[in-house]
Amino acid sequence: MDNKFPKDFLWGASTSAYQVEGAATSYGKKLSQQDVINKDSYEKFGFATAEIASDEYHHYKEDVALMKEMGFKAYRFSIAWSRVFPDGTGPVNEEGIQYYRDLIDELKANDIEPIVTLYHYDLPMALVDKYDGWISREVVKDFEYYARYIINEFKDKVKYWTTINEQSIIVQFIEQKCYIPEKYKGNNQIRYQINHHMNLAHAIACKLVHELVPNGLVGAAIGYAPVYPLTSKPEV
Repeated sequence: MDNKFPKDFLWGASTSAYQVEGAATSYGKKLSQQDVINKDSYEKFGFATAEIASDEYHHYKEDVALMKEMGFKAYRFSIAWSRVFPDGTGPVNEEGIQYYRDLIDELKANDIEPIVTLYHYDLPMALVDKYDGWISREVVKDFEYYARYIINEFKDKVKYWTTINEQSIIVQFIEQKCYIPEKYKGNNQIRYQINHHMNLAHAIACKLVHELVPNGLVGAAIGYAPVYPLTSKPEV
């Protein structure tokens, strides 16, 4: 029995934009909801903000060199929606999209497969202010606008795509992963509304990858947290 991994197995690592990039409000980027949530967590609990993080924005070449040294064959990273479209829609921020062009080119030059995640918790705060973010169905249309641009931009360089990172975790820990305006606090029903809108956004992104990317592969990054019942008694 052959216990070896196949030669084309993609060993690597994964990050999210707000956890590593830094430059949270620089080079045209505006706040995401995760920037706001992290700052609030810092003020309440002393957790780190996302303002600097690992500063990958300024050190991506060094980071990719370390990936190559470690033998990475793939790097899954997310694109910050608010870096590319600071207001969620409208004109593209050229400085922002250029960063991702440079990162992908650097990965390819080092034989590391780029795997792009379209959404990893960081909705542009402008859309929360405009219509309450994922709570509104309008976000689906704006997500399509963003996703179509990104997928079309990198369709010839990126084969592998993920849509929404750990949607189950977003819904499970709703106030840590979505900015919930005060008027909705305590309303447990909105998590199902948010989940529905994310399902629609995921389906749209999958269709776009199949439509635009030659031989593209796409799926969701599934949350891995186990959930256990409080009791095994069926009558309860």
